[in-house]
Amino acid sequence: MLTNEKNEFSWMLKTMFFVYRKELDREVIGLWWNILKKFDFQDIQESFNRHMKGEDGEIVPTPHHIFKRLSEMPIPYLEGDIKKFIDAFRIQGNDAGSHTKSGEEES
Repeated sequence: MLTNEKNEFSWMLKTMFFVYRKELDREVIGLWWNILKKFDFQDIQESFNRHMKGEDGEIVPTPHHIFKRLSEMPIPYLEGDIKKFIDAFRIQGNDAGSHTKSGEEES
């Protein structure tokens, strides 16, 4: 997240905890910020939404819940890089499952 998103993040976190009838103090908000600040704000919003709608949405989220939701989210900007990675290691003439070099036989 960007530093200028900290107020919006704090508001979102306070609102979520209000829904669960829990209060937050500045120290706890700061803890959440420090744990999640490396992620995009939109991804964190989506993770909070997924938590509330998910099977464990009845309980107040912890950073662990949000990390779990973040790990479940697709990362579309990696798709092209993953394809390039796979293509770089795929040897022409072999299928993706083969690990032999051209001209070698599998034993």
